[in-house]
Amino acid sequence: MINDPAKKEEYRKVAIVLLGFAVLCFITSLFLNMSVGNTLKAKVPASGGIIGPVEVKKDYSVYEIRVNQYMPTYGQWSFVGGDVLDENKEYLFGFGKEFWKDQGYDSDGRWSEAVTNFDMKVTFPKKGAFYLQFKADMSRPDAGGDISVIVSPKRGSSLAHVILGIISIIACGIVWAKTNMTWGDMLDD
Repeated sequence: MINDPAKKEEYRKVAIVLLGFAVLCFITSLFLNMSVGNTLKAKVPASGGIIGPVEVKKDYSVYEIRVNQYMPTYGQWSFVGGDVLDENKEYLFGFGKEFWKDQGYDSDGRWSEAVTNFDMKVTFPKKGAFYLQFKADMSRPDAGGDISVIVSPKRGSSLAHVILGIISIIACGIVWAKTNMTWGDMLDD
């Protein structure tokens, strides 16, 4: 704990600036995460299909891809894989996730759980037309229904601002603790 009032006031101001910076980072992150432009919504059968074109208007554009597959029965799984294709429908990169639906009983009684969707952000390094190809590998042919996809353009990448905001809040906490707490206070609690 700092006992000098002038030094304590300086540290308090530093903590307020760090907290303000964290708030600014989180607000910027929310702004960058907003959708802009046209959203593409489509369905493809579980056996596979291509969606697009996704018209990327400028370099380094960020798009959010949301994928959902209805799972009608318990005890089944489906791995939904997606590929990003260029304008010639040639493979650029892929992604995917396993979906499942299950139920059972335990000491707390009946339970049921399911994972049937995911979303991810993709940065397209160049403008142009891109396609998305989806296919599901399933535990049995009727384990999952059609694959629903929503592709939304975003203002930008919010990840750096979220990380900076978290670091600023941690730094603010450290400065505040150094200013207002002694080791004895922490050990007593």
